[in-house]
Amino acid sequence: KETNVEKKGEVGGSGRWGEDEDLREDDLEELGENVLKSGEIGRLVANNFKSTIIDIPLQEAYPNPENQGELIQLDYGDFSRQLEEKIRSEFQGENPNIQIHIVGFAKKVGDLIDGIIKVVMFFGAALLITFVLLMMFTRCLKSSLTTLVCSVIAVVWQLGLLRTLGFGLDPYSILVPFLVFAIGISHGVQIINGMAIEYTNADDSQ
Repeated sequence: KETNVEKKGEVGGSGRWGEDEDLREDDLEELGENVLKSGEIGRLVANNFKSTIIDIPLQEAYPNPENQGELIQLDYGDFSRQLEEKIRSEFQGENPNIQIHIVGFAKKVGDLIDGIIKVVMFFGAALLITFVLLMMFTRCLKSSLTTLVCSVIAVVWQLGLLRTLGFGLDPYSILVPFLVFAIGISHGVQIINGMAIEYTNADDSQ
């Protein structure tokens, strides 16, 4: 809504219409004038009037409609699916000329939850490839399994500590388990390599 200060006082105009109202050519012109007066050109409305931003702040918890004294934590996965079904699919389906882009932390977390199976599969593939490379390097099943299992234990500990401290995985920390795993493998290979060198330099290699 825009507001102008004139001789008669403050004069305001609406920037929206109801769903059941039919827009006429005059209404569109009035809407354009009100948007120009609002000062949102270049901020929420594009300079060519072909796109706009809808900025909605979210709360981590909200009151339970059935019990106002109880707070419900926001379910990012369900929220992301509702955005896709009730916003993007509905409005883009009605008008193919409309493109809706949804961004923000909540949508990223929702997409992460939806793709968690793919993340687990990717981690499993990383485990398999790492095991093959370790076998090629050490030529020892016991050493390869020891390095791999110790690195996985480090990842499990890291996830457990995050949960204990009240944190969790989000789009910005999803790579941390892979980083911990890579560091564990690197240190394990160095230790095994050092043991092999000491073993060959020993007086009695038997």
